[in-house]
Amino acid sequence: MAEEQVLQGQAVVHGVGIGVLLRYAGSPVASYAPTAVDSAAEEERLHLALTQASTEIAALAAEARTTLGGAEAGIFEAQQLMAEDPELIDGALELIRSQAASAEAAILTTAQAVSAMLASLDDPYLRERAADVLDVARRVVRILQGAPPPLDFSRLSAPTILLAPDLSPSETAGLRNVVGIGLLEGGPTSHAAILARARAIPLVVGLREWPQSDDGATAVLDGTSGRLLLNPAPATLAHYQQQAASEQQATAQLASLRDLPAITSDGYRLRLVGNATSVADAEAIAAAGGEGIGLLRTEFLFGEHELTEAEQTAAYAAILTALPGREIVIRTLDLGGDKPPAWLAFPTEANPFLGWRGLRVGLDRPALLASQLRAILKAADRKLSIMFPMVTTVEELRAARKLLAEAQAATGVAEVEVGIMVEVPAAVLMADLLAREADFFSIGTNDLTQYVLAADRSNPHVASLYSAKQPALLRAVARVVEAAHAEGRWVGICGEAAGDSQLTPLWLGLGVDELSMAAPSLLPVKAVVRASSAARCRELAAAALRAATLAEVESLLA
Repeated sequence: MAEEQVLQGQAVVHGVGIGVLLRYAGSPVASYAPTAVDSAAEEERLHLALTQASTEIAALAAEARTTLGGAEAGIFEAQQLMAEDPELIDGALELIRSQAASAEAAILTTAQAVSAMLASLDDPYLRERAADVLDVARRVVRILQGAPPPLDFSRLSAPTILLAPDLSPSETAGLRNVVGIGLLEGGPTSHAAILARARAIPLVVGLREWPQSDDGATAVLDGTSGRLLLNPAPATLAHYQQQAASEQQATAQLASLRDLPAITSDGYRLRLVGNATSVADAEAIAAAGGEGIGLLRTEFLFGEHELTEAEQTAAYAAILTALPGREIVIRTLDLGGDKPPAWLAFPTEANPFLGWRGLRVGLDRPALLASQLRAILKAADRKLSIMFPMVTTVEELRAARKLLAEAQAATGVAEVEVGIMVEVPAAVLMADLLAREADFFSIGTNDLTQYVLAADRSNPHVASLYSAKQPALLRAVARVVEAAHAEGRWVGICGEAAGDSQLTPLWLGLGVDELSMAAPSLLPVKAVVRASSAARCRELAAAALRAATLAEVESLLA
């Protein structure tokens, strides 16, 4: 009997997968001639292959938008732009003309140079985009050579644990019957991670070691502890089989809560809504019993191309149709930071998170914001809530409301609820005055945590600081809730912390009115709410606000 082997990595997507091992080392590019005699013919071959690659990637984007959501579709929309990028194309054409390079050699050499440049950057998000450039180039080479896809993951017959150095978006898009993924490389923000998360496939990254076990060996992928177990001992396998069965049973039990209200044992009612980027997200929220959308991230609807006012109206109307009669909070474009769009010129900034982003962009480009506001209002089939991102000052909110009033006058839509994202310390400190001019607050814990703690959420050196359980963050939330309620305004949380069921008792105790989260978190959070006492949660929150350290808060929650 083969000996049990355990590899340790970083847990990214939780859950347990049990199946047979399939090691995938990646598909090497088939051999090709480095040079060609007829440069004109090579240019023509390259142009045709790039056009076909763009068409293939566009089809992947369309499928992802339908089955997964806007954020996932955006991965392929970005790749489509890469296939049409003048820098990549012109660089390859120059090699064909100046060095008589073949089309294959030209596109790969140019892509490798661009990829190496991205991989050298400090920003982890941009570093992980280096793989996308190579993915596009390999697709072009495959088309040039008339070769089939390297490995069709859609034809796996048995539940499979897939182990690879890394997976490209193209490879991840085709996964079928894969119940767990282990990557030697990659990271929590890689495109493989985004797509695995959207499919609820347990994922572990950073395993680093290539196992000796043969393909077909029994494997367990533990997406909670970050372990990959190969040839597990019978007792170990039985433990994980029981854990997987328990997870399935828990999922079935949660499903019974779908149509029940999120109300505590002593009668405190909490609204549970979802974050969305697409019609698919809206449908998932409805399927999980969500009461509506608490955060519609409109920048993902734009993808990599600027939408016309009419296209925006159609996109918003489609999402409204997917959730008839339910609450919808639409956030205006939140651009900048780690997501500058390709269709809008952005300055090069030393620290884009402290620069031109959020509402600042909209107020500096009033025609863009005004067009979006009109599109939202034209799509309205009920009273809508519109929310402005990264509001820092009262003046910004007043300027945004003025543009909204003009859009209302132009469209004849009178009833609109106006809210702001509370994401910066200035908004926390000015919450009492902002509450007089906003109808509601939605706390974006992702950004507020990093700004309150001066800890970049993507920097591993300060990862221990970045936590929504930090006493400073909890005090900021308490201050915002108190200021809002004093003016009769409601408060929601729409950052990742809203969907963390361990934190749900704290949000209940602090008096938060609404939690907005990814659809898969709705039922687990509802289960916690219904099992909780609001009075006990208030005691817990009061103790957490007295805590001096993160460890003390974690001890209270434990």
